[in-house]
Amino acid sequence: MNKIKKKNAVLVGLVTCLLVISIANYTLFYKGDSSSVANVNNNEPSNATLVSNISEDDVLSGNAELSDEFFSEYRLNRDKIRSQNLEALQNIAKDSSADKNIVKEAVEESVAISKLSETELVVENLIKSKGFDDAIVIIHEGYANVIVDADELSPADASKVQNIVNKECKIDISKITIATSNTKKDDKDDKTDTNEKTKENTGESSASMNKSI
Repeated sequence: MNKIKKKNAVLVGLVTCLLVISIANYTLFYKGDSSSVANVNNNEPSNATLVSNISEDDVLSGNAELSDEFFSEYRLNRDKIRSQNLEALQNIAKDSSADKNIVKEAVEESVAISKLSETELVVENLIKSKGFDDAIVIIHEGYANVIVDADELSPADASKVQNIVNKECKIDISKITIATSNTKKDDKDDKTDTNEKTKENTGESSASMNKSI
């Protein structure tokens, strides 16, 4: 009996760790009405890390410089984490000696992760079908963040993206935030242009002075 209790205690700890990992990276979301949202912890992530040294807040606030590999790297990280979580949860669900409540929780968590992945993929593909090179969709409970691979978005383009997320995720448009991938790039380009113009002006001034002399 003690061995069974110890084993169940270990399983509880493992499930808890998996839930924390899942929430730390992505809040679970069921497609449908608000009653089907699955969030196993009230402390939802406010600033999840997307790829190494780049967080959601960094991108949304324009404080991140995104490389050309950002979108593929993010997807690889996302898929890797979810695959690891699903594998561990499925092992728990298949354990005949595990407490039935733990098994139930593991199964529900597996379904939630699968539904979240499916929804994000559908939305990302729909956004790309509108002519954008790529897009990342990060769904939280009651709100969503979208990163579009584009230089800039016109109001019409932003509206297209919002409408897709609103329709597929049942999230209010006011709760959908959209960022583009080149926020920092624009700043750099502006600085480069300014520096080049300064050099040109300096060169012209020097040439004029030499002629005068």
